[in-house]
Amino acid sequence: MWVNEINDAVASLDTFPARYALAAIDDAFEEEIRQLLYGKGRGVYRILFTIQNETVVVLRVLHSARDMNAEL
Repeated sequence: MWVNEINDAVASLDTFPARYALAAIDDAFEEEIRQLLYGKGRGVYRILFTIQNETVVVLRVLHSARDMNAEL
């Protein structure tokens, strides 16, 4: 099921989350906002997160069809 796959993708952030690129909206925030793109074709999801000390905080999981500048 796709929800389990997204949960697995989020769980993968446990290992070196800084390897993912900064999100395009990063400039609008004081903290670094990074993104993990998960999926293929029309089924791509953007997992937006920040790293606070040694903790990964997932901010949003958005379908890629959503506006890239969607509010956090």
